[in-house]
Amino acid sequence: LQAAGDAARPVPSARWVPQAAMCGAAAMVAGLQRFDARFFGLSPAEVLSMDPQQRLVLELGYDALHRSSLRRGALRGREVGVHIAIEHLDWQLLQLVTTSATALQRVSAYAASGEQGHVAAGRLSFALDLQGPSISIN
Repeated sequence: LQAAGDAARPVPSARWVPQAAMCGAAAMVAGLQRFDARFFGLSPAEVLSMDPQQRLVLELGYDALHRSSLRRGALRGREVGVHIAIEHLDWQLLQLVTTSATALQRVSAYAASGEQGHVAAGRLSFALDLQGPSISIN
């Protein structure tokens, strides 16, 4: 967005076969593996089961707060609402496709919340200790 350019790039071959998906380009976010779990009070195991969209909600939600000159401590426990729009459960589908039947028997306890987009607003509210309404709209 800052560059005001076209973010679409050819799909990496490791992601999917462009010819089979009939989609040869996509706008993909790089660097999601650099997420600071400790900063948000998350364990490494929880982050492994977390949809990258939820990581972005946490990072960008905190960034918006910080850029507005508000500080985390100033809002802690206050009636602040979090309303986000989130869609496409690509991560959840990718996990199902790439996980073997034996691995499914060892599904993480964090998968239920980590793979669902509708918990993203609540996750940000919890991480920042915000007490207002939390609504994820798809």
